[in-house]
Amino acid sequence: MTDNSNHFKCINDMKVMLEVHSVSIKRGQSIFADTEKNRKFLCGLLLHMADISNPFRQWEASSKAANKIMNEFFLQGDKEKERGMKISMLCDRSKESIPKSQMGFIDFFITPFAEQFLRLFGELAPVLWQELESNREQWQEAYMEELPLQERKDKEPGMKARFISWKTKFSKFTKT
Repeated sequence: MTDNSNHFKCINDMKVMLEVHSVSIKRGQSIFADTEKNRKFLCGLLLHMADISNPFRQWEASSKAANKIMNEFFLQGDKEKERGMKISMLCDRSKESIPKSQMGFIDFFITPFAEQFLRLFGELAPVLWQELESNREQWQEAYMEELPLQERKDKEPGMKARFISWKTKFSKFTKT
C-alpha cells in the first residue's frame, strides 16, 4: 500500500466500501471488524494514509518535509542531468516550483483520497481537513509570491476563485 501506483485503486476501493456498507456506516457500526479481508484493507489503508499524510500535518512540519522531499527530487535531477539523461518529472530544479508542485500534489493526488478517507473516518475530518485546507492555501500564497508582479496580478483572481471553489466543495468536512 505504500506503492503510489496503487493510490487510485485504493480510492476506488474506499468508494466501493462506502457503497457496500452504507447502512452499517449510517448506524455507526464498524465495517472493518466483520471479515479478515476488511481488516487487511483497513491496515493497508491506514499504512497508505500514513505514507501520504504530510499535507495533513501542521504547516511548520508539513512544509519542512515537503521542501526536503523536493530537494531529494532535485538531487536526483542533478544526477540525471550530469549523466546526460532525461530529467524525471518534478526533478528539474531550474523548472520546478516547490509551492506549485505541492498545490498539484494536494489537488490531484491527496484531495480525491482525502474525500473518501474522511467519509470513512468522519470523526477525523474536521482536524485533518483544516490542516489540508490551511496548507493548500499557504502553498498557493507562496507560489503567488514567487511570480513576477504582473503575472501575480494576472493570476491572482483565478487562483483565489479556484481555491474558494475547492474549499467550498469540501466544506462538509469542516463541520464537527
